[in-house]
Amino acid sequence: MANRWILYLPETRSQGAEWGLFSEEGVVVDTLKKGDLTQAAQDIRDTPFIVMVPGRFITLLTEMVPARQREKVIQVIPYAMEEQVADDVENLHFALGEKTQEGSYLIAVVAHALMEEWLNRLRESGLQPLSMVPETLALPYEKGTWTVAVHKGGAYCLVRTGDSNAFAVDNANLLTCLKLELSTLEVNKRPEKILLFGGNPEIHSQLASGLAPIELQSLGEPEMLLPLLAEKLPQKPFVNLIQQRYEKKVSVKDWVGYLTPLAAVVGMGLILMAGYKVFHYRHLAVQNEHLYTQIVGLYAAAFPEEHNIVNPKTQMNTHLTRLRGTSQKTRFLQLLGLASSRLHTESNVRLLGVRYTRSKTDLELELETQDYQNFEHVRQSLATILDVEIRTSNIAENNIVQGSLRVTRKGMSKKEKVKS
Repeated sequence: MANRWILYLPETRSQGAEWGLFSEEGVVVDTLKKGDLTQAAQDIRDTPFIVMVPGRFITLLTEMVPARQREKVIQVIPYAMEEQVADDVENLHFALGEKTQEGSYLIAVVAHALMEEWLNRLRESGLQPLSMVPETLALPYEKGTWTVAVHKGGAYCLVRTGDSNAFAVDNANLLTCLKLELSTLEVNKRPEKILLFGGNPEIHSQLASGLAPIELQSLGEPEMLLPLLAEKLPQKPFVNLIQQRYEKKVSVKDWVGYLTPLAAVVGMGLILMAGYKVFHYRHLAVQNEHLYTQIVGLYAAAFPEEHNIVNPKTQMNTHLTRLRGTSQKTRFLQLLGLASSRLHTESNVRLLGVRYTRSKTDLELELETQDYQNFEHVRQSLATILDVEIRTSNIAENNIVQGSLRVTRKGMSKKEKVKS
């Protein structure tokens, strides 16, 4: 297989991008470079390339979908997962990946606004990527081994715990998240070793003592993150974010340039054949309309309280998904992800611990803040995306407040809250 260009896109325009030419084994063919995207475009030019984007803005989930055809799965996914995401599904891009060994689909969820921003930054410099991959899925992974990479000069880490399990977390909550992830696994399925790239001695010491007896192997801080990610990047990425509305559409002008005289003759023949079969298609259309009427009737009988029937097949799949419910692990990861997205933006707050009971649907966060005003500000910030209840709050020395907040997903019924 030919060499390929790989580009690492930073979070902001002010940060330098990294790019290089790699062999299929992930070995650097040419010198790695760092600079602005205009400089990268001079090297890459019109060659198809892969771009890796910041993983902490992308949520990776898995979902069992009854539909078989990929097009149908893409249509159903947003409705099947609307209770697992914080934002409206209309504002989110659901990129469908490959099937996992368990038969579920790997799905990457990212805001449309971020997708458009990343693609605009590339196109402004004349770059058109072939694939866009979350950096978390490019981390090295081997069975029985987890990988943690601390961003150089950053405040967050990348973590990969499986073929389809990866996430980003701020440094302060790294140990807590790893412990919680381990608590969801049976003892014989826990990793034997954790590889740590980068990080200061304090992080290494915390992980070594907090995760014992799991072996922690520190491999130092790489000068550039790109070689580490490119080495194990699959030739066919698990999830390519460039799909659906973001796929490059070929214009009529482009097609005219591609067509040869022979292809044009074949096209005319297909048009004539299509015209010959119009009568048959009309007959099938009548049958299809009759079947659709029957489907609407069955749906109305099954759900008599619903009067707005737009797409009965998709709506039926949504009801089935809700009846099936989400797994405890999915609920836990959803609540933890939502809470984390607010806590990492707060200053003067420290997460002391997290409690989660498999039979319940809530998290209890133990926090320490500089003062009560700061504690109340954290509660209000979490309340924008979750239901929040103050369980305890105590003022210690120097006005430091220690307390716990109980968070549940918004929209829970009274019956669910009573059970929890």
